[in-house]
Amino acid sequence: MELKRASLIHKKQRRNPLTEGLRRQGLFLCAFWHMGRKSPVCFLCMCPALMRLFGLAIMMTVLMSLAGCGPSLQSKMTTSAASIQWDYQRLSEYLADVPGIRKLQRWDEHKDGLHIETDHYHIKTTLADPLMLRQVPAFVESAYKAYQSQLPDQVNDSEKFETYLFGQRAEWEAFTQHFTGSDAEVYLQIRRGAYALNSVCVAYNIGRKQTFSILGHEGWHQFVQRHFRYRLPSWLDEGVATLFETCQFNQGVFEFRPQDNLLRLGTLKQALQQGHMIPLWNLITMNPGQAMAGYGSNESAIMTFYAQNYALVRFLREYNYGQRLREYHNLLLGGLRGSWQVEAGLAEAAANRKVPLTAAWNHQISIQLFQTYITGDAAQFEAQYRQFCNEIVYSVRLVK
Repeated sequence: MELKRASLIHKKQRRNPLTEGLRRQGLFLCAFWHMGRKSPVCFLCMCPALMRLFGLAIMMTVLMSLAGCGPSLQSKMTTSAASIQWDYQRLSEYLADVPGIRKLQRWDEHKDGLHIETDHYHIKTTLADPLMLRQVPAFVESAYKAYQSQLPDQVNDSEKFETYLFGQRAEWEAFTQHFTGSDAEVYLQIRRGAYALNSVCVAYNIGRKQTFSILGHEGWHQFVQRHFRYRLPSWLDEGVATLFETCQFNQGVFEFRPQDNLLRLGTLKQALQQGHMIPLWNLITMNPGQAMAGYGSNESAIMTFYAQNYALVRFLREYNYGQRLREYHNLLLGGLRGSWQVEAGLAEAAANRKVPLTAAWNHQISIQLFQTYITGDAAQFEAQYRQFCNEIVYSVRLVK
């Protein structure tokens, strides 16, 4: 995979409507995206306006099969999920003894659907794969605990989350057209994937491993949308979300293992080897659209953006046995409680979800938050961060 050498600081760029639009945008739709049956798949967070500009015609060249929940458990049924006959009676009997299900009934709005209630989720699904259905309740509850673990104080829920998991894309499209209203055309351009909107996660089955990966990633955005008073800057929100892309199922519980996310680790190692790392100060002030525009809109740049934010969040959590964990916790707690020590205008924009965020807001608040909560010495911090990046990819081998 070839990466073109570029610098966000020194590279001269031609002004055109596409790149200018990318720089101005700040409200992002986070989706799991696939360009075709034989093409790789990847997370892409993009605002609806950017999706219109691109038509989602960007090819990601890193296999999502490197990430996910493993080892993969295969259903004993040899037929595909699409050909499994939906039978409420048989499925309800099969799920009757599943730990974690508090209530199981038909989905009133869908004749071939189940409404599964767990401690923290209402899962409305037309999925007909028995094995996946048995594991979904454990997955979402394991993910919920993992989201809570990012915070030193537990969040108290009075209302359960809503997650829609469709068995077929056609069902997902029909729901999306109704749910997203005037933006439906934009969301329907997602070729294969999921999105989180207004604290609701909407996905459809693209295979066990990939489906759980998108539910873990989008579930974090869902959690933030519901509980955080402030919206998070792009580097932090996306960096944390990548922690839930890879997991392992063991004795009825899913354990999230970001250290096994070979998709992000492989991209990070390649960026280090080829000298394509994004400078820290540029990284934290960028959004995904700017990553593509600033690097000539090539697919490797956007993947590097996600991989470095994945590494940055891990660095804050893990470096030197948790030396910076308190800084990380204070940053998230400020977003949760709405108590960041930033300029009033930036705080107001962070709190008002009716107003689209801008690239300028993302840039300014990232700098203020980093200087207030993380460090004022960017040079020393970046040196330690680069060292950490080299350490976590040491055992990763890139195969051509």
